[in-house]
Amino acid sequence: MFQSLNIMLESTLTSSFFSKITIKYKTQFLYLMGAFILLSMAINQPFLTISFAPRLPRLALEGLILIILISIYAYKLKNKVTSLSLIILVISLGISYFLNQEDLIRYIGFFNKVSFGILFYNYLKENQHHIQFYRLGWIIIWIMVSIWSIIAFCTYAFFPELFHVVDFGKIDVHAPYTYYISDWYQLIIPRTFFEKISIGRIVGVFFEPIHLGYFAWLNVLLGNVLFNQRKSQILYTSMSFVVGLLSFSLFFYAVAILLTPVFVIRDSKRFSKYWRIFGFAWIAFIFLIYLANLDFFISTGSGSNRLFRMGSALKAFDDSTFWTFLFGNGTNIHLKYMEFGFVSGLFEVCLTKGLIVCSVVTGFIVFLTRKDIILLLSVFIWSFGLNPFYYLLFYFLLTLAYHLNNEASVVQQNSSISEEKAASSEELSGQ
Repeated sequence: MFQSLNIMLESTLTSSFFSKITIKYKTQFLYLMGAFILLSMAINQPFLTISFAPRLPRLALEGLILIILISIYAYKLKNKVTSLSLIILVISLGISYFLNQEDLIRYIGFFNKVSFGILFYNYLKENQHHIQFYRLGWIIIWIMVSIWSIIAFCTYAFFPELFHVVDFGKIDVHAPYTYYISDWYQLIIPRTFFEKISIGRIVGVFFEPIHLGYFAWLNVLLGNVLFNQRKSQILYTSMSFVVGLLSFSLFFYAVAILLTPVFVIRDSKRFSKYWRIFGFAWIAFIFLIYLANLDFFISTGSGSNRLFRMGSALKAFDDSTFWTFLFGNGTNIHLKYMEFGFVSGLFEVCLTKGLIVCSVVTGFIVFLTRKDIILLLSVFIWSFGLNPFYYLLFYFLLTLAYHLNNEASVVQQNSSISEEKAASSEELSGQ
């Protein structure tokens, strides 16, 4: 009976209005769907534009995207893991909401983000010819953001008088940041180093330098899958690395120090000995500076604040009951310990939404990154100081990276098979 119902539902979905539209207008649908996804990401965290986009229209757009993804060939009822994951999310978040009786919109928003990641994965899996469209779209966006950010840094360095102070808290009470902004809307957060040198920390189009540093690091890692040519990979990776450095994010420097050795060891065959020597010399140099100025770096950035928030999250875990540990303490639990949220990634998800929801999110992320140990480690190390699990952009990039990695693997396998066939043909002809 269940199998008959399953077939009937799947038949209904595949013959739905959206499915017919996509078949008739494939190119137009691709552009429209891409525009919806990019717009939804652009008006969500961690982009500054979220402050100008009301909650309900944002949620409506997210809901529309999910409906389209479900209604076409992205969501297969045969995929039991996908179905089970979405069902667990709905039930667990529903129980969490009824236990804590808080803002329903926040629960819907979180569900939308994770569900988008799961459904977008299926969408690209079933429509692999769309992968290159999103790859090219992201490359263009990131290059524009990077160039804009680097220009902002240089402009502030040489012409600081072109910037004036803006209190963003007057625009968005939930984002009490003070920026220096130019007439070209370049945003800077000034910091004084060594009591003499004034440097502008770039934020790009995000709220904080740590956000820019985070996505700069992800793009450092994604350079190898976004491009096929080695020269393009190096240029893109180098550009992203420079942007990360100019953000002066403590986490960016820390992750680079921790994971560069892993990167060098993993890819040692692809580097000459001179690059390996340079890599280890760079690690030693930065590590010594970091040790010599640890207090300085923490006090200059937001390190001490984030460490305090992580400590508060651990304290909140101690106060949890069995049921709140499973289904979450609610999104406002942080108010018992501090004014702002815990920030600390998976700690925050587990604490507010519960272990069950956290397990679904963690499992999905591990699934997407399991073939790239550095990307996997990066996501979880960064989650100690940042919470990207509420960002559509986060799920978009990890899903895109997964499918691009798969494409590269298929191409490599086909190339190996072709080489083996060619070698076998040569041997036969020689005989």
